[in-house]
Amino acid sequence: MLDFNPPPPEGWTPLHSVAYLLLGVALSDERLDEKEAERIVDVMARYQHVDREAAMASLALAHAYLMVVAATGGRQGYLDSIVRHAALLANRYGREMLSAVLSDMVAIALADDEVSEAEMAFILSTARAWGLEIEA
Repeated sequence: MLDFNPPPPEGWTPLHSVAYLLLGVALSDERLDEKEAERIVDVMARYQHVDREAAMASLALAHAYLMVVAATGGRQGYLDSIVRHAALLANRYGREMLSAVLSDMVAIALADDEVSEAEMAFILSTARAWGLEIEA
């Protein structure tokens, strides 16, 4: 059992953890570009098999939780939380799904037409944690 402090909100699912990681890559350069946000909504709609409005609600929940984590634990608390959510996903999903999430992380980083060093470090760290490699 993974210890989350603070715990995720009620109704949290592993797919919310996916949204949390996708937000993490988008925000790793300390800004959320509109194109990145749109891409995350599209990805979440695809994973959840829901419309964009429902996907936006999932993203909003993930973002609200991210704000609580950052407010209570600062940057280090947020980074620790990301590691826990990545572990949760690794325990929940197989290699194929994790590879898809990793590919979507790359696509989100590319959505604003530039990949920052922070975004790449975030993606590579997640790939290593999952035992995956980034394909060039």
